[in-house]
Amino acid sequence: MYDTDQALREYMLFKTYNKAITDSIENLPQKKIQEYIISNNYKSDSLGKRINEKYILPIDKLNTERIIELTKIYGFPSISRIEKIYKKELDEEFNPYILIVHAPKVYWEELKVIIKKELDNQHLSKCEYGHILWHLNGRKNMQDMLDNGFKLIPNENGQQVLKAIDCE
Repeated sequence: MYDTDQALREYMLFKTYNKAITDSIENLPQKKIQEYIISNNYKSDSLGKRINEKYILPIDKLNTERIIELTKIYGFPSISRIEKIYKKELDEEFNPYILIVHAPKVYWEELKVIIKKELDNQHLSKCEYGHILWHLNGRKNMQDMLDNGFKLIPNENGQQVLKAIDCE
């Protein structure tokens, strides 16, 4: 589920499923990544919209329904829980909570109840909970993250950046 979710989203940006190519692009400086994405835009907005409507949104719906089903039965499959039974090495970017982040709006209220329960059951960290909640509230207000382990910290340029600090 996770791999499909990420592959579809990367395809929208990079126009390839070849992980070697996408990884090499993602390792470029941010400015070069942006230049690549802009230069590689779809020639037609309708193609991007079609991919979103016919592939990404239906997969998001299926993944959301499945993650809700699994969570109701077993609890949320956090990385630490998966690592107890899955002995192969997981990709460093892997995190199943991204499936909830991409949930269609119709599921948001149900998911808010579920993730609060999963936070209380310690199947989600406070920071994961805050990040998911921010998405489920429409990404309108950083307060969801600031109330759940994130802090605004000045970076080397003096800009305030959001950083996960107190996630336990």
